[in-house]
Amino acid sequence: MSALARGAVLGERFTLIGELGRGGMATVWLAEDRVRGARVALKILHAHLVGDASTRERLRREVMTAGLIKHEGALLAQELHELDGHLALSMPYHPGRTLSERVAAEGPIGGTALRAIGARLADVLAAAHRAGVLHRDITPANVMIDDAGVATLTDFGLARLEQWQSTRHTGALGTAGHAAPEVYDGERADPRSDLYSLGTVLYYAASGPGALRRAQRRRRAQTPALRRGRAPRQPAPGAAGRPLRHHPRALAPLPRRAPPRRR
Repeated sequence: MSALARGAVLGERFTLIGELGRGGMATVWLAEDRVRGARVALKILHAHLVGDASTRERLRREVMTAGLIKHEGALLAQELHELDGHLALSMPYHPGRTLSERVAAEGPIGGTALRAIGARLADVLAAAHRAGVLHRDITPANVMIDDAGVATLTDFGLARLEQWQSTRHTGALGTAGHAAPEVYDGERADPRSDLYSLGTVLYYAASGPGALRRAQRRRRAQTPALRRGRAPRQPAPGAAGRPLRHHPRALAPLPRRAPPRRR
């Protein structure tokens, strides 16, 4: 397995330019693709996961999903590569930073900017759901914001086609704090589960991570009331909180109270 460093060439195709970020599963590099003649983001799996069958399946699914969703606001994988012992996904390079980085650096987002982000992500999900694809891992870390404030949804690695799974699954998928309650209960996810996750992301963007955690603690402490469909308390009055007042059902804890599916 070749070393990952600036200037390294993988598979006689990708020249590594610089590291863009890293997570628990992979490191993302900016690379020059000699075949496409363009810069790409190269998501390189950590070495200890290369032989893991479930992780390979996740990457394969991400590539399959890419051919189904038709929306410029979805950042989708192009190819899966075996590169000198490394397993990697290539995708278009999208300059910017994650929503979590944006909120950490500048604080909550309000007004027109928040509404634009919400509308853009809702449109991406509508396109995915029309194609029969559930994202299942919508988080602030999986939303990119460019310099113009335009949002892009990334990381379809946990996505699945609705027809791939017609029964209940065991074990919760998604990211703690953003997965819908029914998913934690072992119920089958549907498009409304994605909308719930989107609601938590917008709540986070409008109020910051502390407010979201407090709202979720109240939710756990008020289970009987939440079973009747009470959404988390809204953010304190102010520009950041106002956009969410119009969409309380996105955070309803039961699917039947969530917004209807978009067709």
